Amino acid sequence: MRLYVVNVDDDSLSDKKEPWLIRKNRAERVKEILSRYHMDKVYSSSLMRAKEWVEIAVPYLKAEIWQELDGDDRDSIREKVWAFMKEMESEDPDVFIAVFTHNLPLFEMLSYIGNKSVCDNSLSPSVSSLMLFDYRYGKWRIEDPFSY
Repeated sequence: MRLYVVNVDDDSLSDKKEPWLIRKNRAERVKEILSRYHMDKVYSSSLMRAKEWVEIAVPYLKAEIWQELDGDDRDSIREKVWAFMKEMESEDPDVFIAVFTHNLPLFEMLSYIGNKSVCDNSLSPSVSSLMLFDYRYGKWRIEDPFSY
C-alpha cells in the first residue's frame, strides 16, 4: 500500500494578497506528480483548504472526509491519526491512496511509523510537501519526499 500524504498548510506564505491563487498553483503541482499514478482512494481533512486541493489534484475521485483535527488536544489527534494508520495497514498492498492533511497530523503519522514522538522542531517537512509512505510485509517505509 502506498500512501501519498500531502501537507496543505501554507502558513509561511509571505504574499497574502492572493492566497487562493498560490494554493491553486501548489495544488496543480501536486496534481502533476500524482497524475503519474492512479489513486484508488483519497482522504481529505475536513478543513476547506484540503478539500479544495483534492478537487484540483485528484478530480476523478470523491474524497472521504477524515476528521483528524476534530479534537481538543494533541493526544486526541494522535489517537485518530494512529487509528487511521493502523487501518491503512489492512489495505491491499497494491492500493494507491492520497491523503490531504496538515502539519500536526503529518507529524503524528511520522510518529506512528517511527514508533516514537516526533517533535515539531525535530523534523520539519517542507511546507506543502508531498511524502510517500509505503506499507509492505508488515513494515512502514518512508520513501524520499517529493518536492514541487
